[in-house]
Order: sequence, then C-alpha cells, then structure tokens
Amino acid sequence: MARKIRVSVKREELVESMKGLSLLGECVAWDLKTQGQTHTSVINALRASGLDEKLARIRLPKQAWNRAVKKLQEERVIDEVEELGDEINFQFTLKELEHSEMKFRKEANLTLNKVTGIVKCVSHPELELKAQTELDRCIALRTTNDITLIIKKIFEKQTDLIPMTSQGGFYFVPISSQNLLAPISDFLNRLDGRLVRLPIPMGTQQGDASIQASVKDFMSDLINKHNEAVEKFHIGTRDNTIKLMAEELNTTRVRIEAYSVYLQDKSEELLHSLEEAKEKLRLKVEALEVEKNKEEEIPETVVKEENGKFYLD
Repeated sequence: MARKIRVSVKREELVESMKGLSLLGECVAWDLKTQGQTHTSVINALRASGLDEKLARIRLPKQAWNRAVKKLQEERVIDEVEELGDEINFQFTLKELEHSEMKFRKEANLTLNKVTGIVKCVSHPELELKAQTELDRCIALRTTNDITLIIKKIFEKQTDLIPMTSQGGFYFVPISSQNLLAPISDFLNRLDGRLVRLPIPMGTQQGDASIQASVKDFMSDLINKHNEAVEKFHIGTRDNTIKLMAEELNTTRVRIEAYSVYLQDKSEELLHSLEEAKEKLRLKVEALEVEKNKEEEIPETVVKEENGKFYLD
C-alpha cells in the first residue's frame, strides 16, 4: 500500500509542476484497431465530430479498382490495354496448369468507367457481375490507410503535420492548431480508434531541441522539393506553373517566419536556403526565355544566283 501512495504523490507532484507552463504544441499519433469501416460510417463520424464529411470521398473508382484487381487476379492475369477518356480497357487472361506447364488463354475484355465506377463486359456477363460486385465492395470499404489519409487532409487544411521521425506515424502539431485535436479525437473514437496526445511544454532542453530539429527538417525537405520541381522545368512548362512555384516560395518564407519560435537560431539558415531557391528559379526562368527566343528566331533567307540558277543560302 505504501508503494502505491508514493507513486500517487509523484504523479500529483508532476501534474502540479506542469500547471501554468506554456506549450509549444502537442505530439500526436493515432491508433485504429479495426479494419473495414464503411463509407457511410466514416461520413457519419465526420459529421458527428463537426468535420467536413466531403473528406470521406477519397476512394475513386480507379483507386478502388486497384484493390478489386487483387481479388479478381486469384485465377487470372489482368492487364490494362488502353485508356480513352473516362474509360479504361482491361484484358482478362486465364492461367491454367496443363501437363506441368502454365498456359495462358484470353478470357475477355472489360471496360471500367473511372468516373461512374460502372463495369462492362458484354461477352461475359458473369465476369461483369463478379467484377462489379468486388469493385462496389472496395469503393464502399474504408481501410486504416484511408482513415489516415482523411486525418492528414484535415490537418493540411489548417496547419502542417510535422513528422517527429523519418518513418512518420508520430507528429508535432503547433499550439496554434490545437483546436483541431478535440474533433479529430472524437472522429477516431467513433471509429473505434483513438488519438494519442502528448503536450510539449516550452522551456525544457530536450523538448525545445527535439521540436526545433523536427521543424527544421520539415522545412528543409520542403525547400528541397521546391528545388527539385524547378530543376524539372523545361521549355514547355506553363507560365502559370512557374508563377505558382514563385507563390509557393513566398508562402514557405511566411511559414519559416511563423515557426521562428520553434526554429530559433535555425531560422536564418532556412531563410538563406530559401533565397538560394528563389535565385535558382530566377536563373531557370531566364535560361528558358533564352531557349524560347532561340526557337522563335527565323533565320534570314538569302536567294543567290549563280550561272543563271537560283538557290537558297
């Protein structure tokens, strides 16, 4: 009994010591214990939690088809033949073992409308029914990966979800976006899951250093992605795409400045890297303009006469 009292006292002392501390934010992770939530159950959970139910519409027919194919391929090979507009044509090829040798025989062609999710296979109605049934099941089903994608989209609408490890799964949420955590927690609870929340107080050496490193890595990765995108710009890159990149660079600067409380002395280093990225974009645009001008130049055509014959020089 005495041992339990000592533990209780320590816990109370810890809680008391945390009172009045300012928070940097919270580190969060989520746990989904059940598989196979339906589209309807996810919509109901989003609505009841005060979240945007449109976020449930993430499983498009083509994405669901990729899951359905795994089930349909148990006895055949399925290859995409061509994509025309909204329709994708697939060839179903049966595989059969004959005399210790695998034989392949064309079974049918099947068409998927990637917008409506309707499957057509005129020559084999039974195959059409089987494929449509499996596709409908996959469209309605929501896996843990789908739920994770929804949670990330909720965060992305308001804030950055900053990974605390290179593998992901454990994230830092700035204190300015703490209001998101209660509805997300409620959403997960309604799906038999839970949101793990770990408040990070300001002013602890390890806590400040860990958050600083994670935010710096996050922003560095973002700047690197900007640079990689600029490197891929070519003479056919649309002007609007270049304009959007310039706007993204400006937005990144605002984010770095907003995170200065976490970054401390690392802010200047990131801002310097960002200026280098802006200069890279400027030089790229200039190089593309020179390249475009060269293509647009029309060489002067000179007509010469020699021995009564005319030719172009």
